[in-house]
Amino acid sequence: MKKLINLFGGLVLMAMLSVVSVSCDKNDDDKKPEGEYSIVGKWKSVKFEYYDYEEGELVYEEEELCDDSYYVIFNFKKDGSGTITYYEEGDAFPMPIQWSQKGKTLSVTILGEDMETIEIVKLDSSNLEMDVIYEYLDAGCLYKSVERVVCVKI
Repeated sequence: MKKLINLFGGLVLMAMLSVVSVSCDKNDDDKKPEGEYSIVGKWKSVKFEYYDYEEGELVYEEEELCDDSYYVIFNFKKDGSGTITYYEEGDAFPMPIQWSQKGKTLSVTILGEDMETIEIVKLDSSNLEMDVIYEYLDAGCLYKSVERVVCVKI
């Protein structure tokens, strides 16, 4: 009986040690499926694209390249905080944000008030493309505006 208790105790101890060693692997959180990248970091806008649709048909399209006089820096921190800073003619306009990500959907609260839902179109180790989409009905017609922000990691 004593041998059985010692054997059972040894098995329990081994099982506990294996669970502890597996759950304490600090790299577990860093492992991602191949091709999945993190939005965490600083991103600089290089281009804005604008699309307007009426009843699903594209009616307006425009592209605006960013330069040193106008651009936006998105800083997404690991803890879900960050900043969006607009730079225009040498002036900086930072706004604190809170953000969360679920799949390709990014929820951003700006200045603690306005919630934006942003669709991640492209994300890799050095490029980020995000769509801010506004949809509304007016006189029975469905309108949709898409603002795409094209960024590079800095």
